[in-house]
Amino acid sequence: MKTSLSILLLSSQFLLTQSAGEGQVCEELITKWTLWSDPHPGLAAKLKVPVTEKITSWAVDFRFNKKFTKLDFFNSAKSADKDGAMFSVVNEEWSGKKEAGDYIKFAMLGDYVEEDSEPIEIDFISLNGNILCGNK
Repeated sequence: MKTSLSILLLSSQFLLTQSAGEGQVCEELITKWTLWSDPHPGLAAKLKVPVTEKITSWAVDFRFNKKFTKLDFFNSAKSADKDGAMFSVVNEEWSGKKEAGDYIKFAMLGDYVEEDSEPIEIDFISLNGNILCGNK
């Protein structure tokens, strides 16, 4: 009985410390995913991030499993990050206010380095610090 209670308490603690979307796959947040290899590997993608509460500004953070030599963002989003694997995309001045049930939608276009045969993917996506999918 004492062992069962300890296991139950540890399980509960793990569930409380794990983010709501952590461990979930990110494909449902990706609405476009186009790859090419000539003259070098590139990606055109669109994300559709669900908003679950009223917000006045947003930051969508995500990490790829590949490094980009350049990555540009479009459709009401901007980023100081232009290369690497980790990106933080924020709203334009006019696109920050969102209601629960809205979506944050933006596009990206860029070139990445193909260092191995593993396909390119997004490791995680978070909105305002809350992981929606993947593992940080």
